[in-house]
Amino acid sequence: MSNEQYTIHQYALGPWDNLMYLLEDDATKECAVVDPAWDINVIDEQIKKRGLKPTHCLITHNHYDHVNMLDPLLARYPDIPVYMLDVEIDWSKFKNPNLVRVSAGDTIKIGKNLEIKTIHTPGHSPGSMSFHIGDNLLTGDAVFIDSCGRADFEGGDPKVLYETINWIADNLPDETVFYPGHGSLERGSDTLASQKKNNPYFVFDNYEDFEAKRMDGYSPGSPLPTVSPEWKKKVESLQPAKA
Repeated sequence: MSNEQYTIHQYALGPWDNLMYLLEDDATKECAVVDPAWDINVIDEQIKKRGLKPTHCLITHNHYDHVNMLDPLLARYPDIPVYMLDVEIDWSKFKNPNLVRVSAGDTIKIGKNLEIKTIHTPGHSPGSMSFHIGDNLLTGDAVFIDSCGRADFEGGDPKVLYETINWIADNLPDETVFYPGHGSLERGSDTLASQKKNNPYFVFDNYEDFEAKRMDGYSPGSPLPTVSPEWKKKVESLQPAKA
């Protein structure tokens, strides 16, 4: 997606249907890498074929499938700052020498024209963060196309996720375009107006019904899914050598 000032590049990667993003400032070719995971070679290929210069890394939340290529990314681009919401840092105890704490409502500027506003969208994790860019919202694992993130993992809270979804529905324009953290490239984005009609998690008028659907088959405090041995080996093989 391009609006002549910035471009949202979306690509699919990994065994869990992750959708990842490069946010490009068209004037300078500077970009932000969002949630680097699964294969640094593919990520770097996406960067290089577009002639981009990574200057920022943005993390929606500290789950394995959103950060497991952070160290390999920094090995190749050692000077870029890594942005994570203060709430998520404090909850997950995330540490990185390049880490920059941001608060909800902060603005991150990339290049000349790309301005990204941070929005706290908890429920999937306590400090989950979405990125608001013009009429677009990168939702991480808060909202998917016709679905939403799980709320049973450690730190998840279905009541908070219900409140997050209702806040989005009530406070953002209907023309806002969602770009989620998981899904397919064929359905990689959709408008808020469409999701209000078609996403079952946007139609509940009470929390009890929302909780019954979202938590059906799940128990609070569930572990993250198990990574296959093949993907675990691949991720480990791409980590930089320790000094």
